[in-house]
Amino acid sequence: MSLNTDLAQLFTTMADIMDIKGENTFKVLAFRKVGRILGDLQFDVRECVENKTLCEIEGIGPSSQRIIEEYVATGRSGDAESLAQSVPATLLPLLLVEGLGPKTISLLWKERDIKSAEELAVALENGSLVGIKGIGEKKLAGIKQGLANRAK
Repeated sequence: MSLNTDLAQLFTTMADIMDIKGENTFKVLAFRKVGRILGDLQFDVRECVENKTLCEIEGIGPSSQRIIEEYVATGRSGDAESLAQSVPATLLPLLLVEGLGPKTISLLWKERDIKSAEELAVALENGSLVGIKGIGEKKLAGIKQGLANRAK
């Protein structure tokens, strides 16, 4: 993958984690926007870092700039790592299940302490997810299908 793609994924993942945690919606949206901007760039973001022109890209603010510069310099982001450590690591793979987004994962985690695909499958089978506000039978059927597709 290219650096731009790696950074776009990093910001998208950070936004997902913030969304799961229930953090400020505007910050989540800003990180998603930075992810899209980086993914759509027609040039290597490394050049902007080296030329100190990163701040000239509309939509990239000081905190995003700091994260990008650290990632370009070291290949990692301390902010992203500490954010990832603030939620169970088993929650993040749930984002790959069709029918599950950050808000639904957050709801399942906070309402029923579901932290993994295995726990989710058990809860779907034993009916313990019924009654969660905002998650109806159709949504549960979609999640169940998403888990089945993922298992294939």
